[in-house]
Order: sequence, then C-alpha cells, then structure tokens
Amino acid sequence: MPDIKTVLLETWDKGKGYLVKAGTIIFSMSIAIWFLSNFNSSGMTEDMDESYLAGIGSATAVLFAPQGFDTWEAGASIVTGVLAKEAVVSTMGILYGAEDEVSTEPDEAEEASSLLAATSLGTTFTPLTAIAFMIFVQLYSPCVTALGTIKKETRSWKWMGFAFLYTCGVAWILSLLVYQGGKLLGFE
Repeated sequence: MPDIKTVLLETWDKGKGYLVKAGTIIFSMSIAIWFLSNFNSSGMTEDMDESYLAGIGSATAVLFAPQGFDTWEAGASIVTGVLAKEAVVSTMGILYGAEDEVSTEPDEAEEASSLLAATSLGTTFTPLTAIAFMIFVQLYSPCVTALGTIKKETRSWKWMGFAFLYTCGVAWILSLLVYQGGKLLGFE
C-alpha cells in the first residue's frame, strides 16, 4: 500500500508533465490557427473568407452537409476544436464577427447579442442544425492533448488513431440521426 507522500509526489510529477505538454501543444496550435486565419497563398489577407482556415473549413464542411451545418465557419470551428473543445465557441465568435458587436453598455451588449443571433448565426443555423452541431462537437475527437496522452500511455499510434476515428464516427452518426430524424418529424 503506497503512502500518501508517494501518491502526492507521483501525482504532482504526472500532472506537471501533462501541463507542460498541454501548454506546449496549445501554444503551438494557437500560433497555427492565427497563421491559418490571417494568411493565404498571396500572403497576409484582411478577408478571412480567403484565408487558409477558410479553405480548410470548406474542405471539412463538405463532410457535414447531411447534418445541415456545411459552412466553412462550422468546418473551421470543428478543426480548431481538436485543439480544445472550448476553441469551437471562440472560433465561431471570431468567424461570425461577435467581437464587432461588443458594447460597453449592458443593455446594448444584450441587444447586440440578440442581433447577432438573429442575423449571422440565425441564417446559418436552425434550431435543429444547432442541436446536431452541438451533439457532434460534444462527442467528436478528444483534444490534441488527450490524444497525445493516449499515444503516450498506450505507446501506440494505432490506439490514438482508433480513439480519434471512433469518436468522430460516433459523433458524425449521432448528429446525422438527430438532424435527419428531426427533419422527418418536421422540426426544421
């Protein structure tokens, strides 16, 4: 039976190693996402619709046409979500221009939020596609840090690949069933 000191030292050592690894990966991915959203083959671009991230998002979005969320913004959000699930929300906020609507007055901020929901996101997502999107995002691939941990702990690229593909497959199928089932029931 290990004593409490040994347990705490081992926990600290493993936790510290995880945080260092996670910090390195998250920092690297943040730089990559910034680069992809601000550059294209011609160099730096002001229009995010012409960036590498838009191209990657468009290529990814094709996979989600049956689920109803086949915009490049949704595809790019899903790609950045592999970095960390919370990146999905911040990426969508950036891509749909939420920061342009921010106000210092509380009432104006609420109105801006409602306006944003009613215009840019409201034209892209119906309630049914939003639910299908949320189901996909909650179930698809673990973040890169978790995938790295799976690789490290199993000492196998195969198990890491399996974890990625299996979770993405389950998420894709369930979001498809929700969206298509909702359409059949007349919820769109």
